[in-house]
Amino acid sequence: MDVQAKKHTLRMIPYGLYVLTARTEDGVSGATVSWLSQTSFDPPRIIVALRSESGIWHRVQDAGQFVVNVLGTGQKPLASAFFRHVEPEGSTLGGAAFHEGTTGAPILDEAPAYLECRVIEVLEAGDHTLFLADILEAGVQNDLSPLDMSETGWHYGG
Repeated sequence: MDVQAKKHTLRMIPYGLYVLTARTEDGVSGATVSWLSQTSFDPPRIIVALRSESGIWHRVQDAGQFVVNVLGTGQKPLASAFFRHVEPEGSTLGGAAFHEGTTGAPILDEAPAYLECRVIEVLEAGDHTLFLADILEAGVQNDLSPLDMSETGWHYGG
């Protein structure tokens, strides 16, 4: 296989950017993710790939639920804030104000939209784990266009 061609081609797949959050009794985690897709209309489901053994991976494994905070155009700084471990400070996480959803996981106030999800299946997939999840709740907080990797100049994958 031509490794450079594979890398280039995989980076041509459009990816949105999201902040995935989860809460357990031990605390809260949030991380920027990009490998996410809708998988079913009925029931409404998504799948997200998380780097195995990462902080957010552990939190989602333990919680069994999470929130996908959809980021909007111009929110590259917000996406960047969740590339590192963040701790909640009052009602902020990574410097972003949040409120709790029905699952208890943080919903970022700045996120244009969000999905509250419950994990129904886990599949080991190489260096990432796939979490198949039912969508329990959805909300739209403003009407920004979605942020994608091409706007940021970042690359993840390939």
